[in-house]
Amino acid sequence: MNPQVYNTMQGPSEFSITGNLRHVDLTARLHEIKLPTLFTCGRYDECTPDATAWYHGLLPGSEMVVFENSAHVTSLEEPELNVRIVRDFLHRVEQRMAAG
Repeated sequence: MNPQVYNTMQGPSEFSITGNLRHVDLTARLHEIKLPTLFTCGRYDECTPDATAWYHGLLPGSEMVVFENSAHVTSLEEPELNVRIVRDFLHRVEQRMAAG
């Protein structure tokens, strides 16, 4: 969480990107990701469940979880559930890798 790096890449606000990443959009390449992927968001997240579901739909085989009592920082807002969701996801990934 280096503010100098963040501001250089993003800019001072997440709502109006003015940094080096302002013209970067790799959405069309999501299908190239070959690793197990878990999308998460909070019910009241600035990255809404609908937006998260759209990205999830672009990555075949990915999983998605909406934290019903969270906004943007699920690891702080629902920490126990967050740990359980991530742990379960990693356990399933390990099982698939061991099987095959």
